[in-house]
Amino acid sequence: SSSSMSNAITFQVESCSGGPFYESDGAAPPGEGFLVQSFSEAATSPAAVSSGNSVLGGGANGEVLTDYLPLGVPNRTSDGRLLVRLRRGAGGSTHIQSAHLFAVDHSPASELTRSGNGWLEVQRQPAVRATAADGTDLTAMLAGDRSSCVVGDYGDSIEVELAPLPSGATEAPLYLTAQGSPLSDGTDARLRVRREGVESSVMPRLRFGRVTVDDVASNTVSILFDGNSAVTEVGRLIPTGGIPTESEGALAAATHSRLGEVSPTGLSSGTDVTLVDGDTLALVFEDPATVSGAARSYWLELRGSQEGVRNTTAGRSQPAGASDGAAGMQFALYQSRPNPVRGTVLIPFDLPRASNVTVELFDAQGRRIRRIRIALAAGRHELPLDLRGEGGRTLAAGVYAYRLTAGNEKAERRLVVLP
Repeated sequence: SSSSMSNAITFQVESCSGGPFYESDGAAPPGEGFLVQSFSEAATSPAAVSSGNSVLGGGANGEVLTDYLPLGVPNRTSDGRLLVRLRRGAGGSTHIQSAHLFAVDHSPASELTRSGNGWLEVQRQPAVRATAADGTDLTAMLAGDRSSCVVGDYGDSIEVELAPLPSGATEAPLYLTAQGSPLSDGTDARLRVRREGVESSVMPRLRFGRVTVDDVASNTVSILFDGNSAVTEVGRLIPTGGIPTESEGALAAATHSRLGEVSPTGLSSGTDVTLVDGDTLALVFEDPATVSGAARSYWLELRGSQEGVRNTTAGRSQPAGASDGAAGMQFALYQSRPNPVRGTVLIPFDLPRASNVTVELFDAQGRRIRRIRIALAAGRHELPLDLRGEGGRTLAAGVYAYRLTAGNEKAERRLVVLP
């Protein structure tokens, strides 16, 4: 079930285990997107794939970024090496300058995080209290068990009270377990963290994961939403004093889906490899020897840029009101595709001016099944709609209505869900 409050924050209390924005089938999201997938050679179905988007897709055209992606427990080739795949979704291109895999051994009693200061062994310290702008207590919803989460849009905010820092400490990283909306128009949702006059911007990934802000000294922070994002946990990461050990896994092989074998030496030293619509790059790394008695975390370091992204301002959607309109364009809602459909459907529409947009899905009895609210610039858009009901349940086959609302404009069409 879900409920809403003033200031437009939406409570999702059942459907946050996989996340409200992204189909959990391992496929690339519609539109632009750059995914990193850790998969098994024996994988025969999308369910066997784990994936997440890289923040390389969040930069402006040509902007070179470096991303550190935690791989969890990466899958292996038949000879025991580590296998990771990079995939470019439809639209635009991604230029990979380098790819490195790091195996980091640390105390089993600690977690590992990456900060501007390098690798840190940490323990989580959840927030003491979290409230919405109207004073509604969100603390229990942000406990981190993913049975609930807070979903916000442009203009929404959460006020957070953190526990005092340990004696002798002057600052520590802030963490958010969060998820951003898919790349429906080549842009990404952001979260801004404001404290004592300082503001930092972070980009959540398509799946729930940790994003951090280094060196937070204040015990109170504000979390501001720029576009659809979901937050399920917030708090501090307290360094334990442990010293992790980093080992790099040598890149043994790289295979481009279109171009064939790529020189591992080039990818390790800065030679660009370009991925366009649907291209994949399979990377095979050696697994360094483990440290006895330690826990191990695997991270992929990617450096690169993207090109050809639509409707972007520094790689981001414009908030409503930021555009003067699209010359000659009329408000219009088009037939969803594919239709009939299983899984996720694309809802195409035109906006003559920047607007706060709501897309809703209704069953044959008029009950609302799904709702997405997002601020978009003027132009043509394709919004992915996850055809699952509350709690992630699969929809029954049949005819459903989808409705687009933007300001005073409203339009409705039908789509068919297959069994």
